[in-house]
Amino acid sequence: MRRIKGATLCFVLLLMGSAVFAQQVITPIPSTPLRFGAFVARFDPGGTFTLQGQGWPALNGNWKTNGSVVELTMSGGPGGCDGTGRYEFSVAGENNQHVSFKLIADECVVRRIIVDGSSWAPAAEARVVPVRHIKLTPGAKLPSRSDQKNSNGSWPSFRGIAGTPRPAKTFSGEHQFQG
Repeated sequence: MRRIKGATLCFVLLLMGSAVFAQQVITPIPSTPLRFGAFVARFDPGGTFTLQGQGWPALNGNWKTNGSVVELTMSGGPGGCDGTGRYEFSVAGENNQHVSFKLIADECVVRRIIVDGSSWAPAAEARVVPVRHIKLTPGAKLPSRSDQKNSNGSWPSFRGIAGTPRPAKTFSGEHQFQG
């Protein structure tokens, strides 16, 4: 009997430990302004967000998270944007300031174009563009040119087909045939 109770206790502790271990700690979306290309977004801790970009309509609304899913809700935005957009997000980088979004569901085309697949960094962070090193490597040696004297069978031949007369203009504008 004691053996069964001990085994049951071990099993329960194992299940509880694995459940705690399996839970992920979700880092919240930073409240500092974030930049993605020409866009700047801010997720206020009070639950409001703004997203602006030159030449694009401003998107303002509310946001909330449920685990690693963020729901963006707007009213009065561009057509079709009154519903909720759902995105999976992940936070990474130094001080957990970089945010990436992946579409779950969103009927708002403008919001979906901007947010889906985007990676946001702090607006104050300088963007580092790696230096490109272009190295020229020689390719295979080109075949030698065919005999220039015999142009039969070569293509393209801008000299016409060998053996046929070609019209040539004279200075007087008349055509003469050359053989």
